[in-house]
Amino acid sequence: MTHPTRRLVLRTSLGAAAAGTLVRPDPANAQAKATATPTPTHGGVISMHSYAFPPPNWHPHCTNTVQVISYSGIYNQLVEYNPETEDQADIRGDLATSWELSKDGRAYTFHLNPKARWHDGKPVIAADVVYSLDSMVDAEAKPPRVVTLPALSPYYEKGTARAVDAHTVEVPLKIPNAPDFVPTLALDFCKIIAKHWGEADIDHQKWENAMGSGPFKPGKFVKDVSIELVKNKDYWKPELPYIDGMVHYTIKDKGTAIAAFKTARVLTSNWAVSNLDSKELEQLEKEAGDQTE
Repeated sequence: MTHPTRRLVLRTSLGAAAAGTLVRPDPANAQAKATATPTPTHGGVISMHSYAFPPPNWHPHCTNTVQVISYSGIYNQLVEYNPETEDQADIRGDLATSWELSKDGRAYTFHLNPKARWHDGKPVIAADVVYSLDSMVDAEAKPPRVVTLPALSPYYEKGTARAVDAHTVEVPLKIPNAPDFVPTLALDFCKIIAKHWGEADIDHQKWENAMGSGPFKPGKFVKDVSIELVKNKDYWKPELPYIDGMVHYTIKDKGTAIAAFKTARVLTSNWAVSNLDSKELEQLEKEAGDQTE
């Protein structure tokens, strides 16, 4: 049985970590670090605990919660929940630099960042967004859109969005002034994919074929063991990503998971659900002391 986590995060110095190296916190400096103003640093690899290995399905519109965390950094969205604020309702642009609702409340217009690029170097354009929205609500798609279809279809009808120009998309609404449309687009599974990738004659379910416009690219894949994402050095947001990569380790055994956290082999859980129950998480927090928060 899985349970919600208690923000179990092992403190580490990512800036001091070489790629693939975990830095063990120094208990002697814990109090000083707690009172000092942290200095942002770049680099390092985050190791994450996953309670289950994702099913072999890597198309971002055919997903479950385990999968979406594993591949999230490969893709972008039109908008996203701002990870740099404590306001859980704060939404900011991702691929979109701005957007507005028409005066009659019947359509949104999104303006894309002209710097956005796919991993193969081609520009992200309005036609990609139209293709992605239609893919999300495609009732006849195989594999089925088990998450995006019920989430987005109340607001958007396939075939109605249009590219106004290369970097402008108009999206009509089923429900005028729908207040939940933009927040739904900000959910992590509403990924924008390249039209030329979606239409390519490749196996879109293979991890090595995954391609997006995001800050990470697919790395090493070890079935039932781990999934790696590596830094996209040509990311169109030059200040990002802050880290060199992340590895999602599947640890189903509770004792092994607890030991991995205690010895800093994993630094955080990759999802708000764990295979540890509440008492086990509380005990781990007590035993790990200053290592966790």
